[in-house]
Parts: sequence; C-alpha cells; structure tokens
Amino acid sequence: MIITGSILVSQAISKRLKKIRNLVLRKIIESKTTLFILLRYVSFGLKLVNAFLFAKYLGPYHFGIYSLYVLIGQYFNYGSLGTNYSYTAYMSDKSESDDLKDNLWPNTITLNITSSLLLIAGAVAYVIFFEANTQLLLLTALIASMVNINTLFVNLFRIYGKLLLINLNDILIPFSYLLLIILLKEKLQVETIFWLQLTLVGILMIFFISFSPEKLKIQYRIKIQKLLLSRGLKLFIYYVGFQLILISSRTVVSFYYSEEDLGFYTLANSLSKSLNQLSSILIFLFFPKIIEIISLKKNDSERIDFVREARNIFCSGFYLMIFIACFGLPFILNWIPEYKSISRPFILLIAAQAIFAIGFGYTMFLIWKRQEKSLIISVISALVFNITLSFIIALTNQEYIFITLSVLISSIVYVMQIIYYSTRLLPERRPLSWVTKEIPLGLIIPILLLVLGIIFEYIFISQILGLGTFLIMNFKRLKDVVRKVFSVLTSKNLFIK
Repeated sequence: MIITGSILVSQAISKRLKKIRNLVLRKIIESKTTLFILLRYVSFGLKLVNAFLFAKYLGPYHFGIYSLYVLIGQYFNYGSLGTNYSYTAYMSDKSESDDLKDNLWPNTITLNITSSLLLIAGAVAYVIFFEANTQLLLLTALIASMVNINTLFVNLFRIYGKLLLINLNDILIPFSYLLLIILLKEKLQVETIFWLQLTLVGILMIFFISFSPEKLKIQYRIKIQKLLLSRGLKLFIYYVGFQLILISSRTVVSFYYSEEDLGFYTLANSLSKSLNQLSSILIFLFFPKIIEIISLKKNDSERIDFVREARNIFCSGFYLMIFIACFGLPFILNWIPEYKSISRPFILLIAAQAIFAIGFGYTMFLIWKRQEKSLIISVISALVFNITLSFIIALTNQEYIFITLSVLISSIVYVMQIIYYSTRLLPERRPLSWVTKEIPLGLIIPILLLVLGIIFEYIFISQILGLGTFLIMNFKRLKDVVRKVFSVLTSKNLFIK
C-alpha cells in the first residue's frame, strides 16, 4: 500500500510539473517579446554572414572602400542631435507631466526632419564647392537622413510595444543584402549596395508613417524644442563620444594604414560589434522600462542596488557569449583564410566590449538623475585618451592590432568614471578607491586572462582558463540569468504604453 501510494503521488507530481512546464513554454512561445528577440537574433546573424560575404566578394581593397563610406554614414547618423534619445528619456520618466509627453512627438519629428534636410543640403554643397565627383557621398547622406527619421519611429514603436515593425526594420535590409550577394557574387559593387540600401530605407519610412501610433504632425513649440535639444544635445554628446571611442580608432587606421589593413580592422570590429549587439537587444528593448523602474525606487541607495543586480545579470550572460565567440571564430575563419589575422584584434575588441558592459545600468541611473554632464566628462576623457594613444601607436609605425589595445584601455578609463559618478550620488560619501570594489572580480579576471593570452601568444590556453574561471566565479549569477530570461519572456508588463 505504501509503495502504491508513493507511486501515485509521484505520478501526480510528475503530471503537475509537466503541466506547469508546458504552461511556461506556451507563454514563452506566445510572447511577442520572444518573437522579437528571435527575429532580432536572426537579423544580427544575417548581418554577421553579410559582413563575411562582403569581405569575401569585394576583397580587402573594395571592402575597405565600402567600410570608409559606412564610417562616413555613421558620422552622418548623428545628425538628429540626440533628440531621439531625449524623446525616449522623457517618455519613460513617470515624473514628467502629461502635457509635455503629449507634445513631444510632433516637436521631435519636426526637429528630425529639419536636421535631415540640413544634412542633405550640406552634402550637396560639399560636392558642388569642392567639385567632388562621388555619388557615394550623396547616397550616404540621403540614407543617413532617412535613417535618422526612421530611428525616431523605432523609438516610438518600442515605447508602444510594436515590436514587429522594429523587426521589419532589422530584417529587411540584411536579408535583401544576402539576396544581392547570392545574385551577384563576384560582380558585386560598392555602389550597388548603397543604392539598394537607399531604396529599402525609403520603403521602411513609408511603412513606419503608415503604421505609426502617432500622426506625422509638424509642430513648433519653442519651449518643448528647447527641452528636447538641451537634454538631447547632452545625451548626443555622450552617445556620440561613446561611439567615437570605437570609430576614432577605426578612423586612425583609415588614415595611417593600407586599405587592406582597414578591411581587416573593419571585419574584426564588425564581428565584435555584432556580438555586442546580440546582448544590446535587451538594453534597446527595456531601456524605457529600466528608466521607469529607477524612477519608482524610493531612494538612490535602492536605485544603485537595482543597478548592481541588473549589471551582474547582464554581464554574466554577455561574457558567456564572448567565450562562445572566441572558440567559434577559428572555425569561421577557415572559410575565409585570407582574414585569419583578425583573431587577435577581434579578441581585444570584444574584451573592450566586455569592460564597457560593466557600466550597464550606471549610465541609465545617471540619465534619470539628469547627470548628463558626468556622462559627457567620462566619455570625452576616455575618447581623448583613446585618440591620443591611437595616434601614438600609428605614428610610431606599430601594427594596426595595437590600435585595438588603445580601445581596451579607454574602456577601463570610461567605466571607472561612470561608476565613480554614480556612487558619488549616494548619501554616504565614499572614497575614490571604492570604485574598484564596485566591480566583481568574477567579471575582471576572465577578461584579464584573455588579454594576457593575446600579449603572450597563448590564445587557446587563455580561453580555456578564462572560461573555467568565469564559470566557477559566476555560477550563481548564471542561474539568475536563466531565471530572469524566463521572467522577461513571459512578462506582459514590459512597455510604457
């Protein structure tokens, strides 16, 4: 009887657990967040494949030319002057008035359209007055102008939870690129790529205007536009400075090294950025919600505790992806052996991305506290340090790989300052030395082992040691990552609207 009863109880528990598991899986599958993340990963996978295929079929020289105009386009993409950032920040803050939020959209779109027209006019003037015969420059300006407007719509869609429209923005261009590569292969030309992108960006703009939850309305309210520009310019300087830490080194390579070296550096940089973008999906999606949570906390001590927890969970997941990428890269490079030399710069660049990730959460806390000046000081000082070191390396005729080392050191300079300015706002004053205590050793030692492996040329051994150290020191956090991911994927309360 006891045995029979035990069997029945065991069967009942098993059925109950199976029912709970099926319910959780169904929630995950049916969640629009799950679909968004999966499609976002597909889009980044396509971008990664395209980067390899562009490098293969264009060759190092033409891939370097393509990379140069992509770089120019990245500079042009800053033409919105941060109004997209300030719009999202204001809309996410629960303490802001409804009147302000109701009038933010028409004034933000007005500013974006104006800046886009000025950007196009500037490119046309440059071509006329400097007699520059380059259709690539004009194409890049037109693309960047429309992308700036489309990016504002994307920010609007993530506030309203319209994730499929964001996925369309992510999927359409890389998928079309892949089709273009399959059709043309060795006949692929740089101009063709940019003409295709211009067409696709225009199609996306039409879709976004048609399905926007807010009407395309022009409005000039000077007070609101001053607010958008005032805060936007500060956030703009911060975000541009942050991106320039990576772009400036690439610019130095374009000035002082050959087109082939630029192509190698660009591929390594593109791969490291693709890896970072895989993790930044959640940052992009939940930035408004994180700002909202920070604004609802009772005091700054609670806010910093939340930031630490978010940082630890985010970095644990991101670091795991880094080690997977390190072990997987040699297999990918066997397919394009002419680019095998990018292994070392790639590892140094993802090490820099790992250090940047440690600042996750602290930046959002500073944005909510209106401490944009602290962000600007942190990023500008790191940028100046990076540019100076990059020029020294280039002018002393060192290999381009050492340029990536300057990015890594600059990332440390940046993160230390971000943490310092955040903890300085706590009620209890803490010494500067406290900054080092804010960074867990479990996030520093694995990356240090990777870097030492590059310096002393024991790459594979350092990867094994780094991964082992990471798993041992972050086992509990990795369990938290799994738990939080399930919570995120099944939650229905992730959006502001």
